[in-house]
Amino acid sequence: MARLEDGEFIKNPSSELDYTVNWASKSGVNDGSAIDTGWLQGDTIVTSSWEIPAELTRITDVHTDTTATLIMGGGVIGEVYTVRNTIDTVGGRTDVRSITIIMKYK
Repeated sequence: MARLEDGEFIKNPSSELDYTVNWASKSGVNDGSAIDTGWLQGDTIVTSSWEIPAELTRITDVHTDTTATLIMGGGVIGEVYTVRNTIDTVGGRTDVRSITIIMKYK
């Protein structure tokens, strides 16, 4: 996959690729300390769900305590899709992040 900028990717319709949302800090720290710059701040993911457009195919999705990953295929050349990841945490919080998938031949 070709990453354009945070949350924006180029995808070929025939590829089946993984897209991961890291809910912790970029360094992987998730302890709520002063160096923890992530959203979770020591909390952990308990459920993760993905909302994807009908033209895309969900191959599988998994999550860890701090990340949510979707493997998907499909799409139509020239289209731009928004894919949303919703998580719930052990601490009772819910949040949504979106990624943009731009379909074109690379």
